[in-house]
Amino acid sequence: VCGARNPKEKSAMALARELGVLLAKNGFEVVTGATVGVSFETVCGAKEAGGKAFGVSPAKDKQEHIEKFGYPVVNFDEIEFTGAGVPARNLLLVQKSDVVLFIGGGVGTLNELTIALQLQKIIGVLESYGGVAANAKQILSIIGMKNYNKIVFAKKPALLVKKILNKIKVAQNTS
Repeated sequence: VCGARNPKEKSAMALARELGVLLAKNGFEVVTGATVGVSFETVCGAKEAGGKAFGVSPAKDKQEHIEKFGYPVVNFDEIEFTGAGVPARNLLLVQKSDVVLFIGGGVGTLNELTIALQLQKIIGVLESYGGVAANAKQILSIIGMKNYNKIVFAKKPALLVKKILNKIKVAQNTS
């Protein structure tokens, strides 16, 4: 799950937590950049629902993760400390994910979106909150990928999860 670190609206945090609950209830393990904001709220939601949550940190160790980046360590089943910095962490995060979901977001989220597209991942976009996610259709059009067929859009977390599950079934039936 990728998205806004500092969402301006509380509604983004509530949507993220709801998404985490729904992902866990549908058997997904949540993987994030081990950061704050909507990604962390998704982790909290997944844990509330009895799910698993993993982080991919840009830091080399727990101390750097906390002190330099100011990122949380609670609620994660495991955090991989990459020492790779943020841009390289984004690549590792997307590579580890079967499905990449987006809520809001800025330049880091845009980076994760382009990586997900290049790696031909299944992508889910919660477009009810601003940032990259709300503008993803326009971004796809600008970069010549408006017909990318592994992406789904929804305004509500429940519909997004349902669409992702359907997209996974289609992918499994064609492979």
